[in-house]
Amino acid sequence: MCLKQGESDSESEELKKLAKWVLDIGNGQVSPPRVCNLPLNENQILIPSQFCGVQNENTVDNMIFSTYPNFSHEGHNTQYLSERSILTPTNQTVGHLNSLIIDKLPRESVSYFSVDAAEEFGGIYKDLNEAFPIEYLNFLNIDGMPPHDLKLKVGAVVMLMRNLNQTLGL
Repeated sequence: MCLKQGESDSESEELKKLAKWVLDIGNGQVSPPRVCNLPLNENQILIPSQFCGVQNENTVDNMIFSTYPNFSHEGHNTQYLSERSILTPTNQTVGHLNSLIIDKLPRESVSYFSVDAAEEFGGIYKDLNEAFPIEYLNFLNIDGMPPHDLKLKVGAVVMLMRNLNQTLGL
């Protein structure tokens, strides 16, 4: 699903309808779809065709291009970026999309790697690497933490989030 600022009154009205539909889903006011008079899983949602871009092939590249049509020239412009977003259900999907979008920026990427160590281990030190192998630590994807291999380019916009509870000492 992608959202961008409406460029006309009719587009703005469609975006308002989409926003209301998304809120209705969040509030539990949209019933699961029925196929052949059988209800589907309660976690499944039928997206109305008016919100689907069925005129184009459904690919990730088309979704990125339709959301960020002038990305190669405007990708550094915070106003341009703040008017568009791609909504995804998981952080894993966010990471994948961010990687694809960063690849579209000019220049070489630089990789920043996480530290390969675990702390506060309850066992003896020689068992530490067996309990937490480097491959395992590199595979972890924890909310609020960057991935093991964070690729960035000069000009990429980065949003830093602070944990308010940690800031307040809670």
